[in-house]
Amino acid sequence: MVSQRVASTRRRGLPGIARATLKPAPAPEGASEGPALRSPSPQDGSASRPGRGAHHDADFDRIYSGVVSLSTENIYSFNYTSQPGQVNAVRVYVNSSSENLDYPVLVVVRQQKGVLSWQVPLLFQGLYQRSYSYQEVSRTLCPSEATNETGPLEQLIFVDVASMAPLGAHYKLLVTRIKHFQLQ
Repeated sequence: MVSQRVASTRRRGLPGIARATLKPAPAPEGASEGPALRSPSPQDGSASRPGRGAHHDADFDRIYSGVVSLSTENIYSFNYTSQPGQVNAVRVYVNSSSENLDYPVLVVVRQQKGVLSWQVPLLFQGLYQRSYSYQEVSRTLCPSEATNETGPLEQLIFVDVASMAPLGAHYKLLVTRIKHFQLQ
């Protein structure tokens, strides 16, 4: 089951990214912003078609950068093997330079037994009607209950990134595994 037991919004940059790389200036289509960055582009066979989503087999601990719009969404699939008795969680970080609350970047995470979704920017209502807008949001997907499996179990996670923005919204995505996860 997907849980928001450990959820946070952060004002700091994504782990491993210098704040300077989070500038709202868009990179040219298909251009890389660093060795750990991979943009969906026609060169790697993952070009988006209007009205359709581009599917990407994705790697943990790699930063993905892209643009989504009314006609384009990106779907990333992450798979890993969990061992019996091993408890791992997955952390999903999303950053968007868009400040347009009318057309946020929408993030949907699908696991075997649950769905979790949020938007970036995330609008948080504080005390005294004060609003806070967060351009970066992260969520921890708590592992499902331990099973009595005797062998390794394949896990598959889909992260869908979309927006209804007519001209596109830029985002960065990072998915990491948290080993030895424990709630206290």
